Amino acid sequence: MGFKFQPREEGAGAGVRRIALEQVEAALAEAKDLSDPDETIHSLRKRCKKLRGLLRLIKPRFKHFAQENAAVREAANGLAGNRDAAVMIKTLESLREDDINLPISAVRALLQANNEAAGEQGDPEALADEFSARFVALRERIPNWSVRGHGFDSLAQGLHDNYRRMRQGMEAAATSDDPVQFHEWRKAAKYFWHHLSLLSACAPAMTKPYRAGVAELETTLGSHHDLTVLEDFVGGLSDPSVPSILITIRQRRDHLGQEAIALGRQLGAEKPGALVGRLGQYWALAKKGH
Repeated sequence: MGFKFQPREEGAGAGVRRIALEQVEAALAEAKDLSDPDETIHSLRKRCKKLRGLLRLIKPRFKHFAQENAAVREAANGLAGNRDAAVMIKTLESLREDDINLPISAVRALLQANNEAAGEQGDPEALADEFSARFVALRERIPNWSVRGHGFDSLAQGLHDNYRRMRQGMEAAATSDDPVQFHEWRKAAKYFWHHLSLLSACAPAMTKPYRAGVAELETTLGSHHDLTVLEDFVGGLSDPSVPSILITIRQRRDHLGQEAIALGRQLGAEKPGALVGRLGQYWALAKKGH
């Protein structure tokens, strides 16, 4: 039934177990296909993010949250592989949109060398086998997961807490202009997007545009973070091109930060209690079949 709760399903706990098992089974199937190792690992990491989003939604009602969240996080970290170099190359090249004459050749060559070195680290088959072993163990535990409460009440507090965290993250980023705060805001926005996806079946027409807005925010914040990672790398180099590249990075990042804050204020305009109450009403109507 996909990565979403069905309001008429037999209890939120049943929905949690179903969704978790679907993600784990899909990940185990994907781990067997290494025809494109980079794509497989990327897909497995996305499955882990979905599972962690699900777990964060039920965190206040699930006593094994810490254990299972850590298990999924460790499985994702085990896939490691250093994708930073490839992302930094793409980010560096995108700076040419702001300045076609930006001298990036020397830095790009260094990043390419890092990318090739990263590709030599870790055997994809061994990584996939270790990941699968962790997920097989997780699959065995999921049928015993117990979520306190009934229906939407099982999800309301987790939804409230993470939406509030997203709003607070925006205010912290806007006040400090600290890239670390922007990254923390991004993580909360990503979780909130997963939560809206999980609840989308209760009111598809109402949640779809809102989810799209949160997705846009998360993408903007992701680009902001990519520039910070690139800045850290470039700042440690001594090439003559470094000063001009750093200026362009910071100008682009400042622009993205302003865009994110403007969008974030709109997406977070509703107070946590009001948002949870509204989605709870949608759930109740969908459960009755209206």
